[in-house]
Amino acid sequence: MYIGETGRRLSDRFGEHLRSVEGFSHNTRYQGGGFPVVEHFNFPNHGGINDMRVSVLKQTTGGTQRRQREERRLIHRLGTLAPRGLNIDFKVIPPK
Repeated sequence: MYIGETGRRLSDRFGEHLRSVEGFSHNTRYQGGGFPVVEHFNFPNHGGINDMRVSVLKQTTGGTQRRQREERRLIHRLGTLAPRGLNIDFKVIPPK
């Protein structure tokens, strides 16, 4: 599972993930491993984009900082930080 936030339309953001998975090549791996969703869905025994699903967990108003704070809370609550999940970047939730 991967938790991500966006201020854009979900279909646009998820479409970027789909195109990245489709365009992945094991011969030209992304440098630095910065795309865990892409690499995960291209592992052997995975169906690429056929295995991908998207769901809205929470809609938030109030701008980027609020969305990012909610993203961090969900990552923590659902345990999606690597190695249990696909999130690799996690910062401490600042106080309100």
